[in-house]
Amino acid sequence: MGGVISGTWPAEWLRIAKGPVCLFWGTICFFFLVPAGFTAPPHVQSIHAHIPLENLLTGMAIEPSGSLLVLENDSGELSGLRFNPNGDSLTIDTVVSQLSDPIALALQTNGALFIAERQSGRILRLQGSNLREIGRDFADISTLRLDDEGNLWITELEPGRLIRFNLKTHTRDLILEGLEFPSDVIPLPNGFAVSELVDRSGTKGRVSIGDIPPVVQPAALAQKSHVFALPPNPLTVIRQGLTSDPSPIDPVRMALDPRDVNRLLISVRNLTSKSLRSTFSSGGIVEMDVNKSKIDKTFLQNLFGPTDIIPVPNGIYVLEEVAERISFFDWKGSQTVLWDGLGRPQSFTVAGPGDFYVLENIPEARIQRITEGTFQNSIQVQSNSKGPCAGLVRQADGAFLISSTEEGKILQTGPRDNIRVFSTQVFSPEKLRLNTDGSLWVLDRLMNELVLLNSKGQFEKRISGQPYQLSDFDLDAAAPDSFASLYALDSRAGVILRYQPSTNQFTELVKLNSLQTGSRRSFAYIPERGFVIAHNDEAGSLAWISVPETSSSRSRSLAAANATAVETALADGFQEIVDMTWSEGQGVHVLSQNGWIRTVSLSWDTGNPTPLASPTPSPTSTATIGIPSPTSTETPTHTPVPTRTPTPTWTPTPTPTFTRTPTATPTATFTYTPTPTPTWTPTPTATPTPTATPTWTPTPVPTPTPTFTPTPNGNTPVEDWILYEKY
Repeated sequence: MGGVISGTWPAEWLRIAKGPVCLFWGTICFFFLVPAGFTAPPHVQSIHAHIPLENLLTGMAIEPSGSLLVLENDSGELSGLRFNPNGDSLTIDTVVSQLSDPIALALQTNGALFIAERQSGRILRLQGSNLREIGRDFADISTLRLDDEGNLWITELEPGRLIRFNLKTHTRDLILEGLEFPSDVIPLPNGFAVSELVDRSGTKGRVSIGDIPPVVQPAALAQKSHVFALPPNPLTVIRQGLTSDPSPIDPVRMALDPRDVNRLLISVRNLTSKSLRSTFSSGGIVEMDVNKSKIDKTFLQNLFGPTDIIPVPNGIYVLEEVAERISFFDWKGSQTVLWDGLGRPQSFTVAGPGDFYVLENIPEARIQRITEGTFQNSIQVQSNSKGPCAGLVRQADGAFLISSTEEGKILQTGPRDNIRVFSTQVFSPEKLRLNTDGSLWVLDRLMNELVLLNSKGQFEKRISGQPYQLSDFDLDAAAPDSFASLYALDSRAGVILRYQPSTNQFTELVKLNSLQTGSRRSFAYIPERGFVIAHNDEAGSLAWISVPETSSSRSRSLAAANATAVETALADGFQEIVDMTWSEGQGVHVLSQNGWIRTVSLSWDTGNPTPLASPTPSPTSTATIGIPSPTSTETPTHTPVPTRTPTPTWTPTPTPTFTRTPTATPTATFTYTPTPTPTWTPTPTATPTPTATPTWTPTPVPTPTPTFTPTPNGNTPVEDWILYEKY
């Protein structure tokens, strides 16, 4: 599941490389020209993924055998989730890789699978192991649907168009234009249903039922621009006979109810408010009467950003984008979790090779242990924190420190995983870093300063970030003097800073030439060599920043800081990086808010750069999971995903786990027995008292924006529909 660093590299990377380029063995590599006085850049040896199903999941399809096919947008892969004959274990393997921004898929009864790529505007067809392009030049595709006549219905989000694509003739018909961000379409007998987000603030929505216009205009391609050139056609004319219900908020996907073909099931991101979209747990599944064009019932609520849904005779599969979770609900609302990825992770700490503790916030704040893709026991911290938690470190005795930003607290786990208050000496704590002596550095972004606490949580020192705006920091934890190896990043001004103990201030070490000012970035310090920085740009690029060399390894020359940093490209595809850390002998570990962890192995070999190696495959890991028996024994024609013989009965197991089968031969096999989730009892403690009165006066800051406490996720069916104000 690791990323592959090969193929076509963006032109801007070639400019950043500042050196000649060679091509051999099908791999692009750089010979960097590094000015004298700067350390040489490293070479990427491999990129290893530690979670078998990388998140930002955008679409699902279910095969006749009961296997699930899932699109992974950030990794550009299609994965198969296969269940064993007893229905008590799950295997995840890669079916197709190297897709470009896959957004939707549709499965024919003959086993052919259609995949839409939003960025490239292509429609691909997968038949067995044969993948080929059948259409291109679509704009901002949001969904694909098949009808009974061999047509593919396509919604284009930004242009606001509904297109019908004939799979036999490859001709295109314009059904509707002027739609307001259409998110899905369902072909109906002599008509269709279409959902519109209306606007991306999530304050309005609409689901409409309409007839196919008697005169359908051809959707032609402009010969020169390769985009749709559509004749003018007013929406008021096209919408004759179209009836709408404007009550849903941010409807995403729809499906026909197998129990009643006259009812639609609709996933909506927000059931409770027309003014707030990011309430996370306020999503749900609603029902609509097609004949009356009226939403009249709520089936599920308290979901975390539900998107794709697949109804089957005995229940419904639901993909929750925010929680990075796939679940099966029977028609009574009972939930079986099939896959539970990392929900909005913010920070992590390394326990060993392939072993991580990750702090996530959805569906609740908890510390999750992951060992080579295996999700193990977790520690819940939600009841002790009203807001999101941002920072995580592990102390020498095994206890964890967690920063609760909005409460202004640093929490600590006890011997039995109970949570207590470790310190209240930081106004708005975020990122945490431990020193070898047990003292703790804390980033207070709101106050724009770094705070040093001793091993007991008591205040020791403050370092103001003025005139810079601190967005991230890092240090050499093994250095005997932590003050001499303390670095910070000002992404607003585009500079890497170094702390000067003599002046108690940060000074510029290197200036960055490609960092977009005002954007949030993460970086990691590599002792004695330089920095790896995550740009969090559209390409998701990682870059190397060389630092000035001097005769003393611990003393960097500030004279060289006047020059622009030597920046070289390492890899791309690293989206929404929230935390990075370096481990000697392992590499740079990277955590994405989308819910994956990757390790980038670096080498500083002399001579010509080493060609970028293929990523190390994730080893197989096994566990158990409950899954309802499929309702069909039909053998699928989709070759990459093996078939199975279903068992009519099953016993669900509450702990979600899985087996991962890599596309290459794994180097090792790991098994484990799930450990029950530990429980804890909060122990009230007194607020620590500072050992001395601070001698500084804080700068007045704006009052933080109030937050909310998510409604507990009960997933209880609700019989009555919540009435909305029509607009």
